[in-house]
Amino acid sequence: MVPYLVSQLFSNSGLSPQPVGLSLRPLRQTPQRVSRGRRVLLLLTLVAMGGWAIACQPQAPRVTASSQLEVDSTAEVTPTVSTFTHREFDFTFTYPYSYIAEPIDLGTENHDPDLKASIDLWSDRNYAAIRANVYEGSEYPANVTVSVYEKAETIGLEEWIRQDFRFLAVMDVTSLQVAGQDAIRFDSTGLYEYDNIAVPSPDGKSVVIINLARLMEDNEAYKPAFETILSTFEFQAAPEQASSEPSADS
Repeated sequence: MVPYLVSQLFSNSGLSPQPVGLSLRPLRQTPQRVSRGRRVLLLLTLVAMGGWAIACQPQAPRVTASSQLEVDSTAEVTPTVSTFTHREFDFTFTYPYSYIAEPIDLGTENHDPDLKASIDLWSDRNYAAIRANVYEGSEYPANVTVSVYEKAETIGLEEWIRQDFRFLAVMDVTSLQVAGQDAIRFDSTGLYEYDNIAVPSPDGKSVVIINLARLMEDNEAYKPAFETILSTFEFQAAPEQASSEPSADS
């Protein structure tokens, strides 16, 4: 690039480079020629300095596609689900991390002798309102409940559902598999409308009822939690081999 510029400058100035070692005839320098020569010399100097400055500039590091896609492996990952395990009846299920599973203390106020355990699932917002006594004197919001009932082994599951006083207006009964067991899905009514799943225990002595309460057919906020519990519910071992304390493991 520089040789080209030098050649152009000599061409424009009327001067031509002379080969080394040849005898040059002395030229009479006119003021105009001297001024033009000085301009050429100045331009050559500026060109040389510009090339040197460009060469000395620091080069920006090249960024490749692979370096742009690097992920910090130390970044924390927010959990999306929690796990609840009931050791007495030895079942487990997962539910969305933003919900709270609260075992109900049946105590002496339990008027249903067949009800052995019950777990309420609440959204963070509903749970905070309950703790703040916002619903004092009124009914709690519709939610998801997992309950365990004792059942005689001689009674079939659908027969037990239909003759039980807990489920009114049983309808839309269908069969499905849950946790390797022949379960039943059905709708019922009461204080709310309920979507129920009845899952018999492996020993046939109890039934787990997973239900979604709906108010006026509208409880979409809890439906994903209900479906998550249903899809992850499992029995682990025989109940008599487990301890008697339920636990919620997050």
